[in-house]
Amino acid sequence: MAVQDAHGRTIDAAVSERSERLAAPSWLMFGLTLVLVAMPILYLLYGTLVSDDGGKEGAHFTLENYKEVYTGSVFLSRFWNTILLSATVALLSVVLGAIFAWIVSRTNAPGVRAATPFLVIPIMMSSLVSSLAWIALAAPNAGFLNLLISNITGIRRILDIYSFTGMVWVLVLNYAAFAFIAIHGALKSIDADLEEASYILGISPLRTAFTMTLPLVLPTLASTFLLVFVFVSENFAVPLALGTSSGYETLMSQIYNAVADTPAKPGLAATAGTLLLLIALIGTFWQRRIMSNAKRYVTVGGKGGRQRLTDLGRWKYVASAVIFGYLFISVILPYCALIMASLMRFVTPRISMSIWTLSNYEKMLDPSFLHLIKNSFMLSVVGGVIAVAFYFFLAYLLSTSRSKLAKVTEYAAIVPTVTPSIVLAIGFLWAYVSLPLPLYGTVWLIFIALLTRSIGLGVRQSRSAILQISSDLVDASRVSGSGPVKTFKDIVVPALKPAVMSIWTVVFVQFFLDVGLTVVLYTPSSMTVPIYLWTKMNGGQVTEAFAVAVLEATIIFIVLFAADRLFGTVRASINK
Repeated sequence: MAVQDAHGRTIDAAVSERSERLAAPSWLMFGLTLVLVAMPILYLLYGTLVSDDGGKEGAHFTLENYKEVYTGSVFLSRFWNTILLSATVALLSVVLGAIFAWIVSRTNAPGVRAATPFLVIPIMMSSLVSSLAWIALAAPNAGFLNLLISNITGIRRILDIYSFTGMVWVLVLNYAAFAFIAIHGALKSIDADLEEASYILGISPLRTAFTMTLPLVLPTLASTFLLVFVFVSENFAVPLALGTSSGYETLMSQIYNAVADTPAKPGLAATAGTLLLLIALIGTFWQRRIMSNAKRYVTVGGKGGRQRLTDLGRWKYVASAVIFGYLFISVILPYCALIMASLMRFVTPRISMSIWTLSNYEKMLDPSFLHLIKNSFMLSVVGGVIAVAFYFFLAYLLSTSRSKLAKVTEYAAIVPTVTPSIVLAIGFLWAYVSLPLPLYGTVWLIFIALLTRSIGLGVRQSRSAILQISSDLVDASRVSGSGPVKTFKDIVVPALKPAVMSIWTVVFVQFFLDVGLTVVLYTPSSMTVPIYLWTKMNGGQVTEAFAVAVLEATIIFIVLFAADRLFGTVRASINK
C-alpha cells in the first residue's frame, strides 16, 4: 500500500505537486542569470565587429580589429609572452605545491600540520599587493634586499623585480598555495592501504611516492596546471606593475593599455580579449575532461587506514624549513616590507631618522578615503551576502530541476568566469550605459559585474555543498506544503551554515580585492580601496600605495582569521 500524506495523496504525487511550484522561481532565476550573462557578452561580441566604439555615430561593421589582433605582430608577440609566462608559473607552482602537499600529508616533519592553515594566505593576497611588496624588497636601486646585500657584499643591484624572473617569482609565490590546496586534497583522498601494501613489499617511501602516489594524483596535477595557466594568463596587475618597464608585456597589459590610452580603443581591446578567452576555454575544456576521466584513478574505499607518515630522519627539519621558509618569504617578509616602506616619506636606500613619517596613514583619515572604505565594504560584505544567497538559491534550483533551461543556465554560468575580467568589464560598460537605469557610476554596477563574473565558481561550490544534504529532507519539506523558497530558507541554509560561511569568505576576498573589473567601471564616487591603491602606484605616489596595501592586507588577514576561528573555513578548505 502506498504511503499517503495528511491530504490523502501518495508521497510521489505530493512531491510532484510541490515540484510544480518550482516553476515560477526557477524560470525567474534562470532567466535573470541568462540576462546577466548574455548582456555583456553580446555587447562585447558586437563591439569586436564595429569600428571605434559601437556607441559612436558613424561606427560601421568591420573585421579590422580581428585582422590587427590575429595577424599583427604586436598582439601575437604579447600572446606568446602570455603563453610563456603562464606555462612557467603553472609548472613551478604545481611542482612546489606538490612538494608542500607531500611534506604536510606524508612526512613526519615537525610543526607543518600546525602551519597548514597559513598556507592558504598567499592565494588570498592580492597580486597587486604582492607586487608592491616585492618592489619594496627587490627594486634595483632602492629595494631593501638589494640594500642589505650591498652592505654585506659591496655588490649593487643583484636583484631586479622588474623582469620576467620577477614576475614569475611573485606569481609563483601566490599560486603555489593554490596548487598545494588542490594536491593536498588529492593526497588525503588516496586509500592508505595501497601505500601500506607497497611498504610491506619492501618498497622505499621515495619509490612509493614516484611509482604509486604520483600516478594516482596525476589528474589533479594536470588539472591544477591548467587552472593556474588560465589564472596567470588573465592576470594584469603583475605584468603591468613589473613587466612594463622591462618591455615584457602580456595580452592583459596590452588590453589594459588599449582601454586606458587616449584615444581609447575598446573594440580592439575586446577583440584581443577573444585570444585570452580562447586560452581560457581550451584550458577549462581540458581541465574538465581530465577530471571527468579521473574516475579511473579513484582509490577511496569505504574503509581505509590512516596514511603512514614517512620518517625523514634528520631531513625532517629540512622539510619543516621548506614549509616555514615559504610562509616567511610569501607572507611575513612582504608584509613587513610594506609596513616599513609605508612609514617612509619617499623610497630611498639611504635610511635615516628624517625619512620616517606617519603622514601616509594620516591621509586615510580623510573623509574621501573613508568613502572608499565604505564602498569596498558595501561590495564585499553586503554584496557578498547577496551574492552567496543568489549562488546557493540558483544552485539549489539547478539541482532540483531537469529542464533544458536549467542545463542552458548551468553552461551559460561558466562563460563570464572564463572571460578575462577587463574584457568582461568592457561588455558591462557598453551594456549598462545604454540602459535607462541610473547604474553607471555607482557601486551597484560594479556589484552586478562582480556577481556575474563569479556565478560559475559560486554555483559550483554551492552545488557541491547542497549535494551533501539528503534529498529526503527536501522531499519531506515539500510534502509538508513548503514551497521552494521556504524549503531553501528553512532546510537548506541551516544545514549548510559552515559551507555558506566558507563560500562567503571566498566571495568577500574576491569582491574586496578586485581590480580587473573595477578599474574599467569605477568613477570617483564608486572608487574602491584597491583602485585607489592602483591609481597611487601608477601616479608614482608609492609610499601612499604601500600604506594602502598594508591596510588592504591587514583587513584580509583579520577576515580570514575571524572566519576560521568562528566557522573553520580556512581549515575546511584544506581538509576537504
